[in-house]
Amino acid sequence: ALCRQHGAMTMIHAESHDMIRWITDRLFKSGHSLPPFHAISRHPVAEREATHRAISFAEFVGTPLLIVHVSSPAAVEEIARARSRGAPIFAETCPQYLTLTKCCLRGTPCDTFDGARYLCSPPLRDETSQEALWRGLRTGTLQVYSSDHSAYRFEDDGSGRACKTMLGRDAPFNKVPMGLPGLETRLALLFSRGVTEGRLGAEVMDGESLGPPSKRLSERVRRFVNVACTNPAKLYGIYPQKGAIAVGSDADLVLWDADRQTTVSKKDGKDVFLHDDLDYTPYEGFRLKGLPVLTLLRGRPVFSRGAAPGSDDMDMPEGSGLFVTAGLPDLLGWRPPEDDEWPSQRDPVLRRAADVELIVGMER
Repeated sequence: ALCRQHGAMTMIHAESHDMIRWITDRLFKSGHSLPPFHAISRHPVAEREATHRAISFAEFVGTPLLIVHVSSPAAVEEIARARSRGAPIFAETCPQYLTLTKCCLRGTPCDTFDGARYLCSPPLRDETSQEALWRGLRTGTLQVYSSDHSAYRFEDDGSGRACKTMLGRDAPFNKVPMGLPGLETRLALLFSRGVTEGRLGAEVMDGESLGPPSKRLSERVRRFVNVACTNPAKLYGIYPQKGAIAVGSDADLVLWDADRQTTVSKKDGKDVFLHDDLDYTPYEGFRLKGLPVLTLLRGRPVFSRGAAPGSDDMDMPEGSGLFVTAGLPDLLGWRPPEDDEWPSQRDPVLRRAADVELIVGMER
């Protein structure tokens, strides 16, 4: 109700805490505390229930809602149903849910705890879930693609920072720091899988050719820009300063080479794509086609990819970032019903009570 009053966007990580706690307790009592059991503890039903509950509250109050980290077909279905009713429900998914599966949680034959590298919440799902999420991005059920970046190392580097193994290799899955590193791989993964390989294309949706290849490619690029840049900027209230190429907008631009290729790797010190100080990447061995080669921050070059591996140039002095003040969210075309408004000072409960009083008065 407070968000309705002030025009704020409510963001929800939708998982049922009570259900997760009940399942986890039963798993631990049976001795199931290794990383593979994390996926069971946070079953898709827990995500579906919380998604439905959050949508129900938002619909009653009459305020927009952004559900983040969507990972399951069941949650996508709840969001699609709400949007079909005209509710202002928006949703985001992340690269790990589009490209990785719960099989990663099994670790290696020699070390099951190695699967802790892939612990995140909600957990990784399966290939069927991936297909549902890609479909959601294509159809507009999911409007935002973000990284949910968590920069934890796997091994302790002696700096005192949290890492995946900080409590030992026998730590239960719910005590391991959650989240995956994915900030720098975010856009390249979406471009490679979504644009280059076609998963963001309408031709994937209906199995038919919709025109010449150039037209289909431009459609995939448009969706890429919308879910990664324009829609987030609008929903977070920073458009058109961000998320647009226009006079007066910040010149935050990225130039892509659609044919440039690389393999993501951290093994044996081999790291020609990433620029972080972490000791692993969940996308080890992923082959990418279509890479950023030049980045401008407010018109100033801050990154250029070199012709040879390891020859990239970065120029981002400390303090070069600026605070961006957010305004009211742009709700991507949604408008409140004629008998209501948003933002609104009208109490959602008392507004309904007034309607009842009017009816009762007319009956008298």
